[in-house]
Amino acid sequence: MTAELALGTVLALLLLNLVRGRDILRSLFLIPMIITPIAVGLMGRYIFDDAIGIVNYVFRALRLPRIIWYGDPKFALLTMIILDTWEWSSFVFLIVLAGMMGIPPEYYEAAKIEGAGALVQFFKITLPTLRNVYLLA
Repeated sequence: MTAELALGTVLALLLLNLVRGRDILRSLFLIPMIITPIAVGLMGRYIFDDAIGIVNYVFRALRLPRIIWYGDPKFALLTMIILDTWEWSSFVFLIVLAGMMGIPPEYYEAAKIEGAGALVQFFKITLPTLRNVYLLA
């Protein structure tokens, strides 16, 4: 769940200030959440397939060794974690983005007047304000 929170927060931060194409990107990020978990599993099967999968295709292009993602005990759990993170990060992204859009801009204006940089604003305004949003996610 930590990976979904981190990735969802990063995506929400990137999309929050985007003016053009925000609605289209928001819709694209929802695709993994909309399709059923069975479809995600089937897509993951083809993405991580050791013979025809896109991941091993990229590995071959980079001259890296082929990995048997589902058959090797060292990589099976990692593969499931990657697929789960991909599927549910969009849900967290949507919740966090809605929370960020609900933060009054006056908070950030006051912080800028006080001389706070973007990092300080994130840790002193954004994260504490989104505490309940993170609990929901």
